[in-house]
Amino acid sequence: MLPQNVIKAPLEAKAVLDHASLLFGQGKYAEAATLYQRLLQTNLKDYATWGNLGITLRELKHSHTALVCLKRAIELYPASLTVLRNYAGCLRLLGRKDAHLAGSIGCPVWNLLSYRPYWLYLREREDSPWYPSMRLFRQPELGDWDSVFEKVAVELEKAVALKKSGTWTWSHAG
Repeated sequence: MLPQNVIKAPLEAKAVLDHASLLFGQGKYAEAATLYQRLLQTNLKDYATWGNLGITLRELKHSHTALVCLKRAIELYPASLTVLRNYAGCLRLLGRKDAHLAGSIGCPVWNLLSYRPYWLYLREREDSPWYPSMRLFRQPELGDWDSVFEKVAVELEKAVALKKSGTWTWSHAG
């Protein structure tokens, strides 16, 4: 077992990440999560470790924590398109209002908008001329999120049916 002290070097972080990934692969999710938490407490300057950790946490459905890791990776190495794409995937899962990041790098994203959205999303459209991979779901009137979620639920049911039939791709999302 790895020592419980603070991880100080990229090699130690890589060893912890590898061990956590092994545990994850064996279905020992709680043990893996403990090691991932240790990694989160470090101040490593290795973008690849943060990127890998973020991607793994995303697979574990820990979207918020994955975002923290992927943001650190992006800050350390902004040119990493792989990291950006995974970050955008988390935004898509979280439905964050800054989903424009996902759209700006071509990741399919559904963006739920309030009645008076940011000007960039224009009016009365379900798409965006700036982000071809983005689909917009708008409030029909101020405060009416129920109809927005109902529409998203219908579209999600369609996506699930397409996925079950083996014909669904993210191109159906946008």
